[in-house]
Amino acid sequence: MKKTITSLAAFALLASAIPAHAQEINLAPTAATVNDSKLPTSAPSQVINPRAKVSWNSVPGAAYYDVYVNNLTTNQLYQYSRQSSLIFESGYLTSGHDYIIVVNALDSNFNKIASGHTQQFKAIYHNLWTIYLS
Repeated sequence: MKKTITSLAAFALLASAIPAHAQEINLAPTAATVNDSKLPTSAPSQVINPRAKVSWNSVPGAAYYDVYVNNLTTNQLYQYSRQSSLIFESGYLTSGHDYIIVVNALDSNFNKIASGHTQQFKAIYHNLWTIYLS
């Protein structure tokens, strides 16, 4: 008779978020308290595989959104996306590394009309493993 002990944990993005908005500089992903802009600012607040998922409200006059995922541990741009969608899901993040996500709202002539960012957050990964005992 076999007994199975399974330890499960998922990859988690730990983030703390404080929303902030401004038509010029502060726009950021995910819901939060908003001042006057349509672009919420907060860090990814969901526990999601090894990815970060952020969303925001549309900005009046915005045709596109540039999304930058910056790896603060390596001081490198990890991912870039230009999109019209109000939702973004990053690629697989590296466990133990610190990240920040920046979102810029662009008009149809590609002029930046609003910008914001998440607070710094750390990607943390926990293994999934199974032990069989006889």
